Amino acid sequence: CAANGTCTVTAQADCAAGLIWTSGGACTPNPCTPAVTPVTPQLFVANFVGKNVVSFVNPSTVNGNQAPNTNLAGAQTQITNPADIVVTASGILHVANRLVAPTGAITVYPGASTANGNVVPARNVQGANTGLSLPTTLAISPVNDLLFVANNAAPFDINVYTGASTAGFNGNLAPARTIKSAALNFPFGINMGVGTAGNAAASDDLYVANNGTSQILVFANASTRNGVITPDRTLTNAAFAVLFDCFVDSGDRLYVVNSAGGGNRIHVINNASTKNGAVTIDS
Repeated sequence: CAANGTCTVTAQADCAAGLIWTSGGACTPNPCTPAVTPVTPQLFVANFVGKNVVSFVNPSTVNGNQAPNTNLAGAQTQITNPADIVVTASGILHVANRLVAPTGAITVYPGASTANGNVVPARNVQGANTGLSLPTTLAISPVNDLLFVANNAAPFDINVYTGASTAGFNGNLAPARTIKSAALNFPFGINMGVGTAGNAAASDDLYVANNGTSQILVFANASTRNGVITPDRTLTNAAFAVLFDCFVDSGDRLYVVNSAGGGNRIHVINNASTKNGAVTIDS
């Protein structure tokens, strides 16, 4: 067991009874108890027009005209039209600043749960080498410490950066890999899948909400993909319209978000890791 709660398995015999051995050398679920103390649940919200990021603790009980617990705002934060955010397992906040001239930026704030006010980011990925071009949505792969960033300017590629939680993620940094595909068309939301008892590898599926074609694209083995590839799965339904985001929860349920142009609806599809082609909406 590593200090951050991850585990390294050297042989299948190291997996305790009832756990699933994967050929990559891991047990599912992770048999290690995280060394860090679990933090209080916290909801982070990126305000694109307000140019700030707010958070609310214990979101399952928050209701009404509630003041946020934290509010990252001000010129020193370098937050400009934040389109999306992710928080790493170690509590580091990444913000996709879509409209920072000339091509966008990713700003980074350690101690996400307490980062507040007009504070300077610890790191800022920006510049010609980054491959950023209107970065609109982020996804984090905690097992590999990878950050996926989808660009909303043609050719709509997805940059993959290693060491997302490290000091090396900073400056005019080139992506380690770039996922390109003719199927990508204004990707407005990306998120990782969730491993299941029958398919542990599903946690490495990258789901993409394609705004331009109103489809959900899925790229398997996303942590290793590079170059021009074809989606491994494409999910469609006539009710999908002008998609803004997608998300897979711990129960393998896929949430597909239609924007105002699609009627402001959220569609739920069960058993997401098994679906391909035309899908039925469960709720």
